[in-house]
Formats: sequence, C-alpha cells, structure tokens
Amino acid sequence: MDGIHTIKAISARTGISVHTIRAWERRYGAVAPARSASNRRFYTDAELHRLQLLNAVVESGHTISAVARLTDEDLEALSARGTTGVVISPLAGISPEALVDLAFEAVAASSVHGVSRAVDHAARGLPASAFITGFAAPLLQRVGAAWRRGEVAPAHERLATGAIRSALGQMLERGRPAVGPWIVLGSLAGDQHELGALMVAVTAQAEGWRSAYLGSGLPGADLGRAAREVGARMVGVSITCIPDVDAASRELLDLRATVGDQVTIVLGGAESGRLADVAEQVSAELSPDLAAARAALRSQCA
Repeated sequence: MDGIHTIKAISARTGISVHTIRAWERRYGAVAPARSASNRRFYTDAELHRLQLLNAVVESGHTISAVARLTDEDLEALSARGTTGVVISPLAGISPEALVDLAFEAVAASSVHGVSRAVDHAARGLPASAFITGFAAPLLQRVGAAWRRGEVAPAHERLATGAIRSALGQMLERGRPAVGPWIVLGSLAGDQHELGALMVAVTAQAEGWRSAYLGSGLPGADLGRAAREVGARMVGVSITCIPDVDAASRELLDLRATVGDQVTIVLGGAESGRLADVAEQVSAELSPDLAAARAALRSQCA
C-alpha cells in the first residue's frame, strides 16, 4: 500500500524546506497532497518521488517555474542529463531583469546552486554599476518584500545576501586600481549591515578610487585610524541600523577628531538621515542613495 507522509517527513526525505514545498504547491502546482479534516497535508510515495525529482532538476540549474508541470518521466530524463548546460548571461541576450527573476526563483526554492549561478553570471556579464543597480539591489528588495509578506523565510534572505556579498567581494578584489585616491568604508559599532558599504566600495573602484573596505561594526576612531594610515581622502560610513542615535553620534565625533578636517566624510544608508544633526556638526555629507554617493565620489576624485 502506498505510504502516507507528513510535510515534515517529506522535507527530511527530500532536503527541501517545508516553506519551499508549500511554495512549490501554491505557486506552481508541483504536487497536490491530500488534506486531513484539520487541513494537514499528507503525501503519497508517488508525491515524495516527484518532489525528489523536482529537487534534483532544480539543483541542476532548471527553474521550478519551468519544470513544475512536467511529467515524472520528463523529470527523470532531465535529472539523468545532469546540469542544463545553459549559460545564463546578459551578453547572450538575457536581461538583468530576467536574471533577477531567475535568482529570486532559486532563492524561493532554496537552490544554492541556482542562486550562485545567477549571481555569478550577473557579476561576470554586467559592469559593476549595472550589477549593483540593475541586479543586486532589485533582487535584495524583492527578497526583502517577500520576507515581510511571509512568502520567504530568513534563511532565504541570508542565501541571497550571502551570494551577493561573495560576488561583491570578488569584484572588489579583481577591480582595485593600482593608483588613485583612497577611500575607507565600513559601518559603525552596533551596525552589522555591510552590503551598502560594500556596494559603495565596488562603485568607488569603478570611479577610479582605491577602496579599503573594513566591514561592519567598527568604532569611529578605528575607521579614522585606518583612514590616516592609508592617507585616505574620503571615509564612507554606512548607516543602515542605528540602535542608539547618541552612541552613533559619538562615534562620528570620534571619527572626525581622528581624521582631522581635510578628510571628507560621507554618510549613506537607510538611516543616515537620523544623524543629520551630527553630520552637520562634523561637516559630513549625506548621500541617501547610490547615485548621490557616486556623485560625491566623482566630485572628489579629480
């Protein structure tokens, strides 16, 4: 007799998260499990096998939207072939918007391979500025919106940010110019968000700067000392999350005291406006978005 399995058992047997199984059912009709009087899902052995096949072909590079309605026989044939062999590249006619769609589907399906592949092709096929504004930022915004609606879990958000962080780090290493003014970038103590500063670091290098990216959660004085050591012309501070405005204000005062009056300080990020008063006090520029940060970089690079 055909076995009956709960969704947790199916998740354990297939390696697909419970959230992803539900998403595949709701969005794509991948399987249609029976339900009990209390609305609990129950899966047959045949549905278990189908989900195992779907997971295998998604991991090999196919999107769930493209394969969810295929027969089991077709899925078995795809699985036997291994990876798709399809090169996803904007240079081959796939737009950044389509790459965002592919990456988001892979995130929702918890496909590490799919996310990595889409991000890698975007990073290699797009200029740095286009990768950030046309792919990375829209993908993160889409994942964040889906997370707030309860459509994806925190683990999905971490999957997306981790892949983008890795790509930006590689771009930073590959693109550092041999000459040019230095900019030191990071976020203040208590702010563990780093993607904003990392995006500006990559953007700065595309504009002819040498970037010293120091990561997140650093005291202002430490940022200042690093700036002095490399002779930086500018310090960029990402202000994404401020647990304590007074503490952050003191950090910026320490930063200014450490670097002196000749170094430009630029504050950017979602919560930089909360520090407008201390920004004026330390003669720091506010750059609310990447376009404003790029303008500040260009004005100071000559």
